Amino acid sequence: MEQTLRIVEDVLRAYGRVYQANLAMIAGGRFSRAPHEACRLLNNDDWWGGRDSIAALDCAVEGGYSTGAREDARRLRAALVEIYGVMKAFGEVNENAELLASQFRKWVVSGV
Repeated sequence: MEQTLRIVEDVLRAYGRVYQANLAMIAGGRFSRAPHEACRLLNNDDWWGGRDSIAALDCAVEGGYSTGAREDARRLRAALVEIYGVMKAFGEVNENAELLASQFRKWVVSGV
């Protein structure tokens, strides 16, 4: 999970999302010591709600649909699917995250 959160942090920093990248860094550091607490940190609107959330970032659009930006979008979506799976395993449920993870899972499988 720490590696997955590191991927999210790196992608967010690459797109100038410093605040959100710092959230990923904090959650990653916390996960090794207190995974339940880290999952609670991940279960909020900064991650899953609204147009400024981490899940709302579309790297492909922001990166001008370049090959690298499309790959960043895929990496971010795959990481968010994994993050939500771990959150659920630790008892954190979020309806919006459930919908987003389901959609991202379909996109990851289809290569979008």
